[in-house]
Amino acid sequence: MKRFISAALIAAMAAGTVSQFPLQATAAGNSYELENGTIYDAGENTTKVLSLTGASGGKVIDLKDAGDSVTISANMASAGMYKLTLRYSQPFDEGGKYQNILINGANIGQIQCAYTGQNKFAEVSTLAYLDKGANKITIQGSWGWTYLDKLTIDKSEVSVGNINTSLSNPNASSQAKSLYSFLCDTYGDHIISGQQESTWMGSEDYEMNIIKNASGKYPALRGLDYMGDDFSGCNRRAKAWYAKGGIVTICWHCGSDFSGSHSESLATDLDWNKALTPGTNEYNKLIAGMDKGAKALLELKQAGIPVIWRPFHEFDGKWFWWGKGGADNFKKLWRIMYDRYTNVWGLDNLIWNLGYCGDVNSGWYPGDEYVDIVGADTYVDNTNSLVGIYQKAAQVTNKAVCLHENGPIPDPDKLTAEGAKWLWFMTWHTSFIDSHAINTASYVKHVYTSDYVLTLDELPDVYHYTSVGNNDTPQELPAVSVEYSSGHPNNIISRNVPAYASAGRASDGNDNYYYTEWSANAPAYLAYDLSSVPSSDRKQVLAAWYNTGTFDNIGYYVNKSNEPVNYTIELNSAPGGSYPADGWVTAATVNDNHYSSRQHYIDMQGYNWIRLNVKKSDNGLVKLNFDVHNASEGVADSWLFLGDSITAGSMVNCYGTSFAEFMNRIDPKYYPVQQNGGIGGTLSSDGKNAIDSWLRDNSAKYVSIAYGTNDAWGNPNNTQRYYENVKYMVDAVIAAGKTPVLPKIPYATNKDVGSNTGYYNAMIDKLYQEYGSKIVHGPDFDQFFREHTEYLSSDGVHPSSDGYEAMRKLWAETMYANVHSGNQNSEKTYPDNIRVSYSSQYHQIRFTWNAVKNAQNYGIAVYLAGKWRIQTQSIPSSTLSYTTPKNLTPGMTYRVAIAAKVGGKWDTAGAIKNYVRVTVK
Repeated sequence: MKRFISAALIAAMAAGTVSQFPLQATAAGNSYELENGTIYDAGENTTKVLSLTGASGGKVIDLKDAGDSVTISANMASAGMYKLTLRYSQPFDEGGKYQNILINGANIGQIQCAYTGQNKFAEVSTLAYLDKGANKITIQGSWGWTYLDKLTIDKSEVSVGNINTSLSNPNASSQAKSLYSFLCDTYGDHIISGQQESTWMGSEDYEMNIIKNASGKYPALRGLDYMGDDFSGCNRRAKAWYAKGGIVTICWHCGSDFSGSHSESLATDLDWNKALTPGTNEYNKLIAGMDKGAKALLELKQAGIPVIWRPFHEFDGKWFWWGKGGADNFKKLWRIMYDRYTNVWGLDNLIWNLGYCGDVNSGWYPGDEYVDIVGADTYVDNTNSLVGIYQKAAQVTNKAVCLHENGPIPDPDKLTAEGAKWLWFMTWHTSFIDSHAINTASYVKHVYTSDYVLTLDELPDVYHYTSVGNNDTPQELPAVSVEYSSGHPNNIISRNVPAYASAGRASDGNDNYYYTEWSANAPAYLAYDLSSVPSSDRKQVLAAWYNTGTFDNIGYYVNKSNEPVNYTIELNSAPGGSYPADGWVTAATVNDNHYSSRQHYIDMQGYNWIRLNVKKSDNGLVKLNFDVHNASEGVADSWLFLGDSITAGSMVNCYGTSFAEFMNRIDPKYYPVQQNGGIGGTLSSDGKNAIDSWLRDNSAKYVSIAYGTNDAWGNPNNTQRYYENVKYMVDAVIAAGKTPVLPKIPYATNKDVGSNTGYYNAMIDKLYQEYGSKIVHGPDFDQFFREHTEYLSSDGVHPSSDGYEAMRKLWAETMYANVHSGNQNSEKTYPDNIRVSYSSQYHQIRFTWNAVKNAQNYGIAVYLAGKWRIQTQSIPSSTLSYTTPKNLTPGMTYRVAIAAKVGGKWDTAGAIKNYVRVTVK
């Protein structure tokens, strides 16, 4: 952010200047002699009409003081962008004079009237959006003291050519390239919402929460600042934002030694000649300071986090030290940092953002090989599109252009109408978002709910993003094979199929009852013949085993008994019927297992048999159930329930009706994979300490985090730590590509617990609010047990056996409603008639589909590396096709889902059920 200035001066700053640059008009314009306009005189010196040699009509407006103005009325045949050209004479100040431009009473910025000398005239041009019919155009003195001759208005078309979509660093990380591809694809179609953080207003998410409370949304882009050497704090917040799927941009207010903060950044203490000369003490000091930032950014690189790096911002305003040496020295400084960060430190995770001030002064550009995104900023007092500044920034080079800082947020309606294609906006912190002077709560909601504005919840997976393909039309050629999904989400396929075991009763491992289990002394195997299962339902599977001791769980905190320690999962292509003694191929190997249940994602294409081969158990005997689920559509219905003893007791498989069985009763299409991670006596801190390893060893799509009873027991004052622990776990789940589920902590009649759980449940409400749709709301067990205290046991904390059964039922009902029931609409909310064609010339695929009623947009997702990855969500409703990039690899198989946005919501589950599998021949 620029140096702090009073509100009265904001409009007069150069950062608010309307761009002046040569524009091509599409037709000859109309000229207006300004001496015929309406004069407003506000100052002590009189603004009046004056005769002047060289004036087009012999007369000019002698504009004197700030606030004085002249206004003309111009009638336009159509609304649109117009070029305004002012002819003037300015013999007063060699530094130039700034004047405000107002359109229909709204200040759109400033123009600079350069020095001309006596009786000499010059022209300056800018862009403005004019309405159809009458428009009031006012030239108002900011600094005044200029002779105004005439104004010419020409129709002008705003256009931006193709941008360079390659990063300046050809060796950039895959995540940086992915993010940059998304940014380039988004440019011109949407604007990305952004907000700079403050961190000193009582909450690190102070500004983010203001936006969330006003709009129900979070910004997609979070701005951070290494100011004050806050490297660890910034990096921690950057990691958390990345874990939420957000985009990170970092700037750095600092002194010339790269220490200090805003006040030090205004210093003039640098000897530029020495500082930029290698080998001098000043140069070595500059590099040592610069390297502090490199070290911090290296930590983010090692975490796989791309950063939009915005150093030395507003350089051409010359108020910060890095601009005070002039354009040539600045360019040398920028190139030194770029070279050092890229080639010495190997920071391949950076996207370099060059941030001009509002003037976008010429001569400061370091070169295309050092810049990825150009930016400008301004702090005007209105919500106009700033199209003039945008156009000037867009002419610097053929890179995408962002509004890297702003005060009032440009109105999305004006952005689209006026053609200001800013890639993102980033509102400055504190008073620019919390004072509600212009960015009022209602206006923030207007912005953040606009279809043109991308918010955090609307981002695709920008770190595993494939660029949108071009519009070459493939021909219908038989060069691909196509298969369509059966639409069954992870249904169980091993129940009661022929089972074989080296010892024990094999059918106990896959019958209808979890209270029976296959039991044998290790080494031993349990094998299933799946040849009767349609091959389309077993291309990929989730193979899950459960040890049915007192609790099914995955934790370290229990007495283990009868679990496999060393084992393999093996496949066989032999035909069904007789157990094959040989020909087994190992698909997964586990040694030193410490869990009481596990699941494995296995590719079974070409195989008919699956075998769990236990080499060693913890005490010689192995007891378990072994289920195989169809995962050919991806891991869409697999669940891991983490928590304390209440979770351990409620989410067992072997007593009563299980969660999966309840779900299957609600809808026979569903039979989820379920693992119980409940561990008695654990706190949220235990979950925090272990969750990263748990997630690393687990394939679940949904992860329930159900701690709190033990945290609340006798302790009403630990809510903040509880909140931080659960927040950490939520972020970890999201970072692992999974979906967090948060239930409410159960009510207890035991006063040591029940009198405190309300405080802790308030923290869950806070997380619901902060994360929005990123978190699935689990059952409200607080309300449930308040209404059904009869389901509590004698200790007033733990449910009875009937209570546990009721919890499993409520879990199934709630998750069906909150996760699956969106798929049950009477009208399709996703395309289900997808057609495929292929171009052998370009080696690309084209998908077409019939329109979905009331669709607002269409989106594309591709299944990669075990997860569905969103490619685009911006296909217009009128476009019923998508073409992949060229040069697809022969032999590769792609699973593609096409979704529709209807009523503001994406039915991704429905789309995934209806995916198309395409193999390039």
